[in-house]
Formats: sequence, structure tokens, C-alpha cells
Amino acid sequence: MDVVKRESNSLYKVSSVVAAFFIWGGWGYFINSGSANHDAASPLISGLVQGTGSSIITLIMLKSVTHLYYWLDPHPLRLILPAILTTFATGSSMALAHTLAGTSNLLGTLAPGVTVAFCFNVATAIALSRTEHRLPQEGGLTAASDGCRSESRCAMVNPEAE
Repeated sequence: MDVVKRESNSLYKVSSVVAAFFIWGGWGYFINSGSANHDAASPLISGLVQGTGSSIITLIMLKSVTHLYYWLDPHPLRLILPAILTTFATGSSMALAHTLAGTSNLLGTLAPGVTVAFCFNVATAIALSRTEHRLPQEGGLTAASDGCRSESRCAMVNPEAE
């Protein structure tokens, strides 16, 4: 990948991580700021947990969905299963982190982020499917480089390659 693409990809990742921290961290703070539960974590702690977790998850989701998509055999479920598995794993991790932190409004804190994450993951799988059908079956990925089980399925350009 040339330098311009690598720099724009890095800028995209950094801006996405920063945006996730402030948007979802701000949401975590806002939704928990009205809590009357004095035993619960402060809204600031809830916001920091949500923002930090969302930042980390932002980096993980795209690679996870891409890996699972290419790992699965071609089937209609291939568009939805990577999204379900990735969203379940990341959502469960966030639920555990908020439970340990003592977040008072767990459902209100997590539901919007998990919903957006699921939609993003489905859109990513659809984009991978369109790319797969549009590109010739040569060059790029190999079974060993992306964990694919089928050499022919993986012989295409990897959108995550750097």
C-alpha cells in the first residue's frame, strides 16, 4: 500500500477512535448523570469506561468481522453471523466492564452503542460481499494470511491490508 493510503488509513483509524471515545463516553456520562443510586459509579467513571471500551472496540470490530467473513463458507448467513458474533463478544465485554465499574444505568448505557455496532458490522459484511463479487479471483489474500479455510475464497484483495 502506498504512503498516502497508509496515512489516510491511519488518520481514519485515529479519528474513529477519538470520535468513539468522546461520542460514546459522553453518552455514558449523560445517561448516568441523573442516577439517584448513590452506590453506583459516578457518571464520570461510567463515561470513561464507555469511552475507553468503545475506542478499543472500534479498532477490533472491523478486523473481527473481516476475519470471520472470510473464514466462513459462502452462505447467506455469512452476511449476518460475523456481525452477531462480533457484537455479542464486544457487547458482553462492555457489559462486564460496566458491571465491574458499578454503572447504574447499564441497559441505557449499552443499548445505543450495541445497536450502532451491530448495524456497522452488518454493513461491513455487506461491503465485503460486494467487494468479493466485484473483484477478480486473484492476488491479495492467502489462506494463511487471514485465517481463511479456503484458498479460493481468500484469493482477493484484503481491504485491511497495510
